[in-house]
Amino acid sequence: TWLPDERKKILMPPGSQAARALFGYDWVPEGVGQIILTEGVFDAIRMWHLGYGTTLATLGAHLTEIQCSLVKRKCPGRVILLMDSDAAGHAAAIMGARELASSLITVSIASLASGFDPGLASAAEIQRAISMAKPVTLDYGIETMKEAHHR
Repeated sequence: TWLPDERKKILMPPGSQAARALFGYDWVPEGVGQIILTEGVFDAIRMWHLGYGTTLATLGAHLTEIQCSLVKRKCPGRVILLMDSDAAGHAAAIMGARELASSLITVSIASLASGFDPGLASAAEIQRAISMAKPVTLDYGIETMKEAHHR
């Protein structure tokens, strides 16, 4: 019973350190203009194939504090979160964006059409998502007011 009630795309062995790593980290130089964060290894490889060589994978939906610290070490000019277009990916993009923005990193969230992830989307769909990425601003007072008035 490897998969009791869950559907996992990638199985990590017990005791793995996935939450402490970013796939592709060693290949991204410090001071790079832009880092794109995806969820999975195959998403990152697809992005590299399309020419986005500064793409990293979080090895899961949620960006951990340690992974945020690793991103900060690269001193990127901008981070784009391009997560899967499922509920977990959307939640992870919002949480990760807040975490990175609170570290004074310029962050944007790129969204693909429902049901797609970077590993399956076409080059045109990825380009469109990145070009239309929405910047994240961090102002808790305004954010709270907007949430209260949009219910």
